[in-house]
Amino acid sequence: MSFSTFLLTTTDQELAIKICSSVRQHTEILPVLFQIKIEHVTSKNTPFIVLNELSYDYKSRKDILFSMTSIFHISHIAKNQENIWQVQLTGTNVNDTSLGAFIEIMDMQTWKEKGWHKLGKLMLSMGEAERAEQLYKVLLEMTDNDDKKEIIRLYEILGNIKYQNGSYDEASHFFERKLQIEQKFLSPYHSDVASTYSSIGVLYSKMGKLEKALLSHQKALEIQKHILPSNHPNLAITYDNIGTVNRKMGNYPTALSFQQLALQINEKVLPSNHPDLALNYNNIATTYKSMGNHLEALLFLQKTRHIQEIILPSDSSDLATTYDNIGGIYQDMNQYENAAFFYEKALEINEKVLHSNHPELSITYSNIGNVKSHTGDYVSALSFYHKALRIRQTSLPPNHPLTAGAYIDIGTVYQDMKQFSVALTFYEEALQMQQISLPHDHPDLVQTYMHLGSVHYMTGKYSTALMYYERGLDIGEVSLPDNHERMKILRQNIAFIEKEL
Repeated sequence: MSFSTFLLTTTDQELAIKICSSVRQHTEILPVLFQIKIEHVTSKNTPFIVLNELSYDYKSRKDILFSMTSIFHISHIAKNQENIWQVQLTGTNVNDTSLGAFIEIMDMQTWKEKGWHKLGKLMLSMGEAERAEQLYKVLLEMTDNDDKKEIIRLYEILGNIKYQNGSYDEASHFFERKLQIEQKFLSPYHSDVASTYSSIGVLYSKMGKLEKALLSHQKALEIQKHILPSNHPNLAITYDNIGTVNRKMGNYPTALSFQQLALQINEKVLPSNHPDLALNYNNIATTYKSMGNHLEALLFLQKTRHIQEIILPSDSSDLATTYDNIGGIYQDMNQYENAAFFYEKALEINEKVLHSNHPELSITYSNIGNVKSHTGDYVSALSFYHKALRIRQTSLPPNHPLTAGAYIDIGTVYQDMKQFSVALTFYEEALQMQQISLPHDHPDLVQTYMHLGSVHYMTGKYSTALMYYERGLDIGEVSLPDNHERMKILRQNIAFIEKEL
């Protein structure tokens, strides 16, 4: 950071704290103590002057004056023992060409911001989300309750920070409070209200609260249809979001119809390498994968990858998600070497850019576990599956479908290791979660009943196995295409057991 004026500082910390404390009585002013460290620099590359060396008047003051060209790195932000915000700065070399280029980029990203918002935006651009969150929470505490516009803005920023680090429940808290204010002070058909509904819908979808997610997206769509032209990109985003929720609910034809509506708009109004178009392709691919149409899924994922590798940095988490999805297609096609290649690419990115408890990281661990399991490396598979489970138990709501999925994954390994009683325990735990969090005819239940049937068959309990297979078939007839691979397996297994009985 830099200052727009000459900066007069003191080496007397007690004096600095005393000044900050005296300012606190002015409620409209936030006192901040800047602690500056000058290291490996000279007065040539960090312009400052020690005043007590120049003038008798300053001999007892211990003051140092920095010029307007001084630039500092922000090392740390926290409250000190006196409960005053303290910012630790480190002097830099202003002649550093790489620093100059960095400053130019940061200035382009933050030029619209003013005051403390500029610092917060800078922190976010530098990947310092935790420090930015601290700053924005302080700004929220200081904001006058009548300044609804600023409060709304801060709720949105804090919600987005929480969303990015995977704290979906906390993020939804901020967006719901934002919505409460907007509903009081804005028109019911205001675009900001639609945007907030959309954000809340995405969060509910991530949390596995699918009915609430669908309702929020439908409210956003109702507003947008009222105020936007029929080919507006925001409509495409909402169509795509509704498609995603329907896919998670197992309503694949409905999901695909909404995603195709989004694609029709996006291909008309967006450039061919726009990130929203890449997301649209990705979501269509995921639906095709769920329907068992792997070739169509791979086709759309390659379109996604082509766009993202052009427009995104090589360590983008969105690119990691695409690599994960491509790996999943190859896994379903039993091409485990190709699957492992893409999963490892995703893991390399996610371990670099995501915190250790981020839900997206659990997906990559689970995927690598799948490959290890299918290639017979059960010890490694269990290690990756348990990593995924620990993250989901920590970061997701109770009974989340992804947590149930982790139990199923672990159960399959124990089943392959002939430890049937252990496998059964994990399958039953997964089923209990799914019956709480999923619709009664969700296709994920088909797979769980298949696993339960398989374990009981292997332990000679044919009647119980038949019961679970039939339950799976009943749900599959409602939620899956008739030619889906699971339907074929279920019918074969039922016919085989009926002959045995």
